[in-house]
Amino acid sequence: MTQNQPGELDADAETRETTKAQDDAQDVTARPSFVKPASSSIPGTQNDNPQAAPGLGSGEGGSADEPRVSQAAPGSLGDLTELKASNENLQEAVPLTPEGHLGKPSLLSNRGGGYRARFEQIGDLTDLENEITSLEQALALTPDGHPDKPMHFSNLGDGYQARFERRGDLADLENAVASLQQAPALTPDGHPDKPMHLSHLGDGYQARFERLGDLADLENAIFCLQQALALTPDGHPDKPMHLSHLGDGYQARFERLGDLADLENAISCLQQALALTPDGHPDKPVHLSNLSDGYRVRFKRLGDLADLEISIASHQQAVGLTPDGHPQKAVWFLNLAHAQTTAFNHIHEESHLHNALFAMQSAAQSLGASPSVMLEAARSWATLSLRSGDIPSALQALRSAIEIIPQVAWLGLDVASRQDWLAKEKPEGLGCIAATCAIRLGRFEEAVELLDMARSVFWQQASSLRNEGHQDLKAERPDLAAELERVSQKIDTSSTSGFYASSSDAQLYERQLADHRGLVLKRESLIKEINSLPGFEFCIYAKHCKRPLEFFLKPAPFSRLRGAAAGRVIIVNISKLGADALIFDRTIPIRHVPLSKVDVANSSKYTKDIEMKASGEKLDVTTTDSIAQKQAGADVTEDHQTSLTLSRVWEHILKPIFTEVGIPLQRIQDQVPTNRIFWYLTSPLNSIPIHAAGPVSQLVVSSYVTTLSSLAEAQRRQSRVISGAPMLLAISQPDTPGKPPIPHATDEVDTVMQTALAAGWPEGKLQRLDRAQATIDEVSTALNTCNWVHFACHSMQHASDGMESAFVLHDGRLTLSLIAAKRLPSARFAFLSGGQSALGLEDSPGEAIHLAAGMQFAGFSSVIAIMSGIWDEDAPIVAKHTYGYLLRNGLDKVDLTEAAAALNYAISRLREDPTVTVERWAPFVYYGV
Repeated sequence: MTQNQPGELDADAETRETTKAQDDAQDVTARPSFVKPASSSIPGTQNDNPQAAPGLGSGEGGSADEPRVSQAAPGSLGDLTELKASNENLQEAVPLTPEGHLGKPSLLSNRGGGYRARFEQIGDLTDLENEITSLEQALALTPDGHPDKPMHFSNLGDGYQARFERRGDLADLENAVASLQQAPALTPDGHPDKPMHLSHLGDGYQARFERLGDLADLENAIFCLQQALALTPDGHPDKPMHLSHLGDGYQARFERLGDLADLENAISCLQQALALTPDGHPDKPVHLSNLSDGYRVRFKRLGDLADLEISIASHQQAVGLTPDGHPQKAVWFLNLAHAQTTAFNHIHEESHLHNALFAMQSAAQSLGASPSVMLEAARSWATLSLRSGDIPSALQALRSAIEIIPQVAWLGLDVASRQDWLAKEKPEGLGCIAATCAIRLGRFEEAVELLDMARSVFWQQASSLRNEGHQDLKAERPDLAAELERVSQKIDTSSTSGFYASSSDAQLYERQLADHRGLVLKRESLIKEINSLPGFEFCIYAKHCKRPLEFFLKPAPFSRLRGAAAGRVIIVNISKLGADALIFDRTIPIRHVPLSKVDVANSSKYTKDIEMKASGEKLDVTTTDSIAQKQAGADVTEDHQTSLTLSRVWEHILKPIFTEVGIPLQRIQDQVPTNRIFWYLTSPLNSIPIHAAGPVSQLVVSSYVTTLSSLAEAQRRQSRVISGAPMLLAISQPDTPGKPPIPHATDEVDTVMQTALAAGWPEGKLQRLDRAQATIDEVSTALNTCNWVHFACHSMQHASDGMESAFVLHDGRLTLSLIAAKRLPSARFAFLSGGQSALGLEDSPGEAIHLAAGMQFAGFSSVIAIMSGIWDEDAPIVAKHTYGYLLRNGLDKVDLTEAAAALNYAISRLREDPTVTVERWAPFVYYGV
């Protein structure tokens, strides 16, 4: 499967026809332009075309000028006032109809249809949710054997499919196909509705083919659509729709298998569909756009310029026939952009370039459009702008794409689906390219803002639900402020607690997910209402707002971000356009250091050579029994390779930065360094222990940053005063059932407790849970009241679902989802002495979905964690000296802003043993204030 070099300029069409782009997991890669009406290109769609083009997509294969269109009618473009009146009548009629009345299912079905008609005109997801709820009720009230049952199944399946196309939840697509299968199965041969049900089922199969790539689904789709067409007499109003869908199926098969006969059949069907559709019919733009794309595809296969001219003219007609604000207009604009791009690639006329960029921008900024369509348009816009050398236009496009990401990875989806979206879209890659563009234009503050907005989107969405900065709103509209807080808290509970985990009860899952979506839509409605208040107008760029409400505006301005760190922030940004460092603190202007010896290729090699990553449930500590085995020559060679790679990181990245900003390159003997650095690393560097490169640990005290926004929040929490002595909780699991033993875990906790008591920590404020005492319930309960916590146990990073990462306790796993659900306002310091607690997901490292970030989110402002495996015998030494340094002046004078320095000191003591290699001390890292 081919992938793009992100941020690379597109080659011309002929080059793209013969060249495979290389893989790149860090930045954005080409994604296929599969456009569905009223929705989007579907995440993870399959495109086996080997001639995939370089661009700024996120998925696999495809190119910015090669979409495959699968479209349905956009719905009536009639009078919204009339539709509103009809819906209001139906809404009044339903509750007035008693339960058990024979006409109630029909009323519910008609009400659902009214909601759907309005959704297709204005794109409000609330209408789609209301449609599905009404149709589910109609189906539930209709007995088996009733003649309306197939129609209810068909309508409900269509609703599920529309929601899938808008939000990308695979469960909706599976429910859609299951419901659509029932409709023709329950409809007798010869019934006039049979062709319609077959056509809808064919459309469902094709949607699933586009999502999962199973050719059997496409063959089933074509078979159903052929049957639907054969059963529909000439002159029937549904005939054009069946022809259009069948043409779409043929074209999809041509793009998969390359049989020209399929393409000719596709164009023939699409021509007939258009010819049978009268002017003024709401389906006219659909058939125009579908046929236009067929001509464009045939031009790319056969090279007849007339096909391309017809394609562009027909796409322009589709756009012109669709009113502004219609959800489908973005789809037509995007398809027109692809046709214009194809023309530019072959004819090289500037007018085609400008027209393509205009259409892409129009699609990306369309009101009411599917977020996925808007995102694809923004990516295409950025790619084409970079190809043409227009950096300001590319930056504008990338900003649009970054702002759309939270709508695609929507809070209304379950946790697993949101993580899947973020892994596919790779927002950090967008942020890296955007930052590089801003740097090239000398807009350093904007580079920082965009990069921060594109990282840890998952945690930023979650944090927005807990934001307490509503003071202005509370003063002017306390009712809205209270309701927003109430709804946000409910969403917070469902979005972090992992309600999706109840997969054994499908009906319970559906109810929970429906309730969750309803809450998110309610919150969005409240925010719209707040935006309408004088002084609270929504604006994209927070620093330009009259009164910026931090809890839902984005991004945070640099003026606020720069105050997050009590030291220098060093951002190392790497994209396909180049590598740069940005250095600043709370007062000095941003300094820019170009890194000419660094690119994506060699920085990726650094990561691979160091091999700090693990996956699955790899052993996360090295036990005493295995130490002897690690004395083999192979491990010496590995350590040499790690040291060599880290020395290159020092020479090529860090030394130029230190020299530029004046950090002395000579250490002061027997002293903890005074320079504090907050490292803000982008992929692929964010899995490298940069503090272990060269002499860095002897020159500066290192902290790691997920986002500056999260660091600012940690600073705010740290400022809260705790009355009395803090509570310290220590957990040890030396012999967890089913896991390798960790013999020194008990010694480690003994050391922590002894050091605390020696510093004057009251014994009544020390809680210890060992072995069988450390159950999920006991530890979870104790976390609610502790201020400091120390985990000496196995921990693991889940390979695909970051929220299932966990501390492994006596009776099971204390998962990240359970930890993140907590609100711990008095939490301060956490020492996570287990491997993989700061690892993250390999597919989306910029999201930082790991235990260390989760502990920070729950409330701990200072966190020591482990990037990979550690040696069992090392942990007690590092813990002893970390706590000893923090408590050296007594409990009353503890300053947790020294926690990073304490870890630095502890590592220096560990390294006094000449047998301790870099691989033994490098995994210890610090996040926080």
